[in-house]
Amino acid sequence: MTPRERVLTALRREIPDRVPWMEGIVGNGIASAVCGEPINVDWSVAPDGFPKQRGAALAEERKKVNRVFGKDNINFSAFAPIFATKMEKATDGSNVLVGDGLMRSEEDFDRLFKLPPPDDSGDKCK
Repeated sequence: MTPRERVLTALRREIPDRVPWMEGIVGNGIASAVCGEPINVDWSVAPDGFPKQRGAALAEERKKVNRVFGKDNINFSAFAPIFATKMEKATDGSNVLVGDGLMRSEEDFDRLFKLPPPDDSGDKCK
């Protein structure tokens, strides 16, 4: 089975040839060593809350890793809104970003966090 067939078979609750491997993230160092070429997946987020690496470039890097590791998926990472005044790398060296929070009351929440109306079909991406 191809990775796509394997995942779709599992989603249909049928039995694939093997359990799909859907690992989330393999670090650049490990991926580069196993692939035998530099792998550069940048998970960092710009101060405006959007990823720094374009989606197409991220997907190409991830496809290299998936082929070598035999992974059956490419993750789509939709970043949640970041309600902070500034974004800095965490002091522990992780990719987690921290900043001064903007939500400190229900009024802040009501002002900053807007969900679409319940009857919105969500067709804005078409």
